[in-house]
Amino acid sequence: MVNQTKLGERIKAYRENLSMTVEDLSLKSQVDVRTIFRLENGTLLPGMGAMFRLAKALGQRLGTFMDDQYAEDPIISRAEEPMDEDGVKMMAHGKPDRNMDPYWIVLDEKGTVKSMEFEGEFFLLVIDGEIELNYGGKTDTLKRGDSAYFNALVKHNYRAIGGKRATIVGIHYMPM
Repeated sequence: MVNQTKLGERIKAYRENLSMTVEDLSLKSQVDVRTIFRLENGTLLPGMGAMFRLAKALGQRLGTFMDDQYAEDPIISRAEEPMDEDGVKMMAHGKPDRNMDPYWIVLDEKGTVKSMEFEGEFFLLVIDGEIELNYGGKTDTLKRGDSAYFNALVKHNYRAIGGKRATIVGIHYMPM
């Protein structure tokens, strides 16, 4: 589990190392100034979308900020571990030498994931339900067992359809 205080301290340290103000980081990441202040003060654990944008703006991979301890292989993610407020659970905490970031993602039956674009590649596998994937303006429906693999720099989003929640596994790979 991510320690909010450590996460905020890491974000602030990288920001200051780049001689960026909170306002500079907000402009570059498209994350609200108030959110960044709350994050750096340890009073907020942001959603994955905001963390992707902050990591990109600071020139780091997401795991640089999200890992709060080292663990030996194998890294095991338990089903009962909590998810963040966006319905996302990181599944590789503590492995700083990893080359990919796997996530368990539950999509609310009403919600749409905000359009995203970030460096690297993304793979998603539908575990349960159905999703609509919009990638570069093209829309596809994916059902249980379907997957998609794509360049994450292209604007994309996905959402549960059919009035039911959907569960996906997403894997982000960012070449260094």
